[in-house]
Amino acid sequence: MPSGQGRRPAGYEVRSVAPGGDGVTAEAFGQAADGGTRLIAVSAVHSANGYRADLAALSRVAARSGAWFFVDGCQAAGAVPLDVVRDGVDFLAAASHKFLLGSRGMGYLYVRSGLLDRIQPVGPGWKAARNPAESFYGPAMDLSPTASKLDASLAWFPALAEQAALGIFRRFGITALLDR
Repeated sequence: MPSGQGRRPAGYEVRSVAPGGDGVTAEAFGQAADGGTRLIAVSAVHSANGYRADLAALSRVAARSGAWFFVDGCQAAGAVPLDVVRDGVDFLAAASHKFLLGSRGMGYLYVRSGLLDRIQPVGPGWKAARNPAESFYGPAMDLSPTASKLDASLAWFPALAEQAALGIFRRFGITALLDR
């Protein structure tokens, strides 16, 4: 679909912002966002050309329009430093199998404090319940008030690989890995 034309899945108009030069600028997002904008989603680092988005500037655009700011950190987490607090990120998601050195099947989601109670999981696993052992057989699930309400069933073998991979970051630190 050409940039600027929206489609309406699930009652929302989706607007895409076409990159220019190296990537998509905050100014381009600022022109597309308005008071009806609910979410601005960007990649922290573009997979095709390595362009690093100015997350702080994009966060200011989201704040001006009243939107949540979602960052795809798949190409950034583990490769470059990320600071969700400094940059005003509401949500950051990253797959483990890229620069976090983990395996497929694992990933991470950061949710800014204060937003957790405003989102509902689409497919919560059994550990998403306030008291998991009491929700096995329904009839309804009383969701946890904590981030565990977003838990899905754990992939056991990828989780073991994940523990070993993250040990590299604990041992050397992100700065040493980035310098390397």
